[in-house]
Amino acid sequence: AADSLEVLRCKRCGHYRMDRQPGISRDKRLSDEGLARLENQLERGSQISDAVLSQWVRRYGDAAREVIRRYGRYSEALEPE
Repeated sequence: AADSLEVLRCKRCGHYRMDRQPGISRDKRLSDEGLARLENQLERGSQISDAVLSQWVRRYGDAAREVIRRYGRYSEALEPE
């Protein structure tokens, strides 16, 4: 069985990073790393356009919706047509 992937927070700068463990598929790792990157950007208050947030929703689905909602940026307009 594959080990779980853990999101760790850097004590020095506060950014999230992925703890890469053996047995994790490349697709799963890239997905989790991408979502951690999105979370970092939203946490820093980056001005991400709705068009770009919509791309995150299209690519990552419910996981991206959850992250975007956490930062109060979600709306129905982000849903792919």
